[in-house]
Amino acid sequence: MSRRAQVGFEGGSPAQFDSYSGVTVSAAQARTGTYSARFDAYTEYGLLGLGIVGKSEVNLRIGLYPTAYRSGTEDGYFVQLFDSGGISHLSFYLKATDDVIQVKRGRSDGTWLAGGGVVPFNVWSCIEIRALIADAPNGRVVVKLDGGTVIDFTGDTRLAGTAEVYVARYGYNSYYAGVSGSSLFCYMDDLAINDTDGAVNNSWCGRAGLRPVIPTGVGNASGWTPLVGPANWQDVDEQPPDDVTTYVHSDVLNTVDTYVASDIVPDGTVNAVCAWIRGQLDAVGTGNVAPMWRIAAANYAGSDLPLDASWKYVHQIYETSPATGVAFTKAEINAAEIGIKVR
Repeated sequence: MSRRAQVGFEGGSPAQFDSYSGVTVSAAQARTGTYSARFDAYTEYGLLGLGIVGKSEVNLRIGLYPTAYRSGTEDGYFVQLFDSGGISHLSFYLKATDDVIQVKRGRSDGTWLAGGGVVPFNVWSCIEIRALIADAPNGRVVVKLDGGTVIDFTGDTRLAGTAEVYVARYGYNSYYAGVSGSSLFCYMDDLAINDTDGAVNNSWCGRAGLRPVIPTGVGNASGWTPLVGPANWQDVDEQPPDDVTTYVHSDVLNTVDTYVASDIVPDGTVNAVCAWIRGQLDAVGTGNVAPMWRIAAANYAGSDLPLDASWKYVHQIYETSPATGVAFTKAEINAAEIGIKVR
């Protein structure tokens, strides 16, 4: 697998980060779809993990809409790359004096490596980052701004610890000149992370966006019980989710719900699809759900995804269609039903 994470916040919730603090989701600005993540206090952050250790080279995409610096003198940090032991190898920020992208080894008190590219405020830009964590002379950082290369650094990109990227931290920087916190006040959207494995999504993420596919009608199977209804899909179509107010429920293994869903309107290539499920167990214990696709009158269950007794998101990324084994097409997604299965 190469696409390790992608989130466009179309669930209307910051909980689509693996973990977060303070950050909200807003419909005031969106690069694609309806929502983006809003960072408007210096302590707000969100984390996305790769779900695997030992990946020394990664590629990131960030849709960035900067609005202000914390103050006129404090640079605005927007992402840091950590290893599995919590070491911050690389930090990326905008320089407060000229709005130029900068990269440091370590945190904000670390060693400056390179800078380039002026990011405009109050408009959307696409920042792509390729980072290879290694000691000199093998480390490398390449940054693209709206498709053009603005930084290309070769040298020492490993601060200490393990030469890997395990998690990306967006927003709040944990140290600035002895003061806790210095992030860029901004919106972020269309976040994606690729590693270098596999045959697809193993390099640059590209400037694409993430489009929502939301339940809109009754599907082939309605095995789960709606809390409110009258139809099952009406209890799972909220943006943002309302959790205990409307939901479907089942405690019978292999029970399936599928729903007709909204179409993807723009044309283009489908690089990856992420199936998001938000749910909880009704008591402490163990239990799983799986994404369910219905494509050309056949059902395809995804991986078992564990729930617990608190509301949470679980998800599965698909780089190929479960029906064909090759990349999804727009027409295939638009004709498919989406749903869930008790596992």
